[in-house]
Amino acid sequence: MAVGRRGNVVLATICALALPCGACRPIPAPADELMEHVSVGECSATVVVSPCSCLVGDRIRVALTVRTPEGFRADLPEPNELAIETVEPFGEDVGIPTETGLVWRRSYVAEPLLAGEFEIPSLLVSCRQRHDDTGASAIELNTPAMNVRVESVLVADEQAFTPRGIYGPLPAPKATWPRVLALAGALVIAAAALWLAVRVFRGRCATGDGLSPRAWAMAALDALAQPAWQQSERQREYHYRLTEVLREFVERQFGLRASKMTTREFLRAVASGAAPQGFPEDTFGEVLHTSDAVKYAGAACSPEDAANVLTQARGIVQRCAALAIDTTERGSAAQ
Repeated sequence: MAVGRRGNVVLATICALALPCGACRPIPAPADELMEHVSVGECSATVVVSPCSCLVGDRIRVALTVRTPEGFRADLPEPNELAIETVEPFGEDVGIPTETGLVWRRSYVAEPLLAGEFEIPSLLVSCRQRHDDTGASAIELNTPAMNVRVESVLVADEQAFTPRGIYGPLPAPKATWPRVLALAGALVIAAAALWLAVRVFRGRCATGDGLSPRAWAMAALDALAQPAWQQSERQREYHYRLTEVLREFVERQFGLRASKMTTREFLRAVASGAAPQGFPEDTFGEVLHTSDAVKYAGAACSPEDAANVLTQARGIVQRCAALAIDTTERGSAAQ
């Protein structure tokens, strides 16, 4: 008990010494702010203006805080009710519940355009009970006007129409990655267009001698029908020439690099879908295998067999040419 009483005496002594020094006074506003406070009954309003001095064109923020009891509502001034140009409202004027009642807040931003004293006008706040439509319980809070010192950006020896070189903020450097992406996209599109042009030129356009792939192949096969090619000692050269014509035709017609492939590689590519649907794979394979037997294995080939292979080759050219036309027409119809 003795210790408790002694502690109370010490605490009372500290409080008595602190009161004259202002320890229990309200905290004043910072040096760069102006603050006014008014209260009527249980309602109060506080206005904080910052900064208290600025340059022409700087923004001045006016923060209004209203405190009311529970069951009250506060009507805060609208921007058009203030005699301030270029005012922008910020914040919500919805009452926020606290331990002591409701808090209402709204902020305004003003931009002074002339040097001198810039006046923040009086703010009128009306507080009344929420269900009071007659205004019998209305309490008006009228904050005093405040002045903000606005300095000019000109120095003493300058005139308004002959200022020194004053420039606004430098523009931020533009990001480089959009340009890189645009350049990469352009290169991809250009490469695709070049690839498509080469393929169309080699496969579907006229050949360098002015003939279509079909006309060129039929002319080359007609040349092999001459009697000079039917001699037995020229059968190996005959089949070399015939298969080269067919491979070159496929390359020109469909863009398939048949001349760079072996027979097995070519047939495997056709089976995997490199050629259009309906390609005469079986007949083509039969002609290639027959010619390979003559070229590499020295198999005997009679004039009748040579004529049959030539007939098959002509059929392959005719069928592939018709297939190319059908594929082009279907693509045009789909577009």
